[in-house]
Amino acid sequence: MKKLTVSAIFMILMLAAAISAFAQQSKLVPKGTATNKNGIKFSGWEIILVKNKFLKTKAQPINVLQAHSYLFKAKKGQNFYVEIDSIESTTIFTLYAPDGMQIAQSDAEGTAWEGELESDGEYKFVVSTEKKSSYILKVKID
Repeated sequence: MKKLTVSAIFMILMLAAAISAFAQQSKLVPKGTATNKNGIKFSGWEIILVKNKFLKTKAQPINVLQAHSYLFKAKKGQNFYVEIDSIESTTIFTLYAPDGMQIAQSDAEGTAWEGELESDGEYKFVVSTEKKSSYILKVKID
């Protein structure tokens, strides 16, 4: 009986560790859609980033006159990495600081950015395209 109890406790601890490890993965949480006055449809997500863990999405389809907006929380001094892998070179992203100021924008030649964030708060990056396309998003925070 004692051996069974020790085994049961061990299994419970292993299960708790597995659940904890799964809970500490970066993840994408849908936040809804909206259309601005120019007719551009925005789809929004919040990114829950876990330090030193990459988040890589499945292929995200995107159309002309559509933008995907991603929000994430960060602290001053953290290093942030974002990469867009797209079949079309017209798919770009723009990164905004918590105060709304543009920090970076990709172009057709470069679809990745890495840098140190300068303030605490909620950052946003927006993915848009000039042609119907799809992309894979990869982000990480240190």
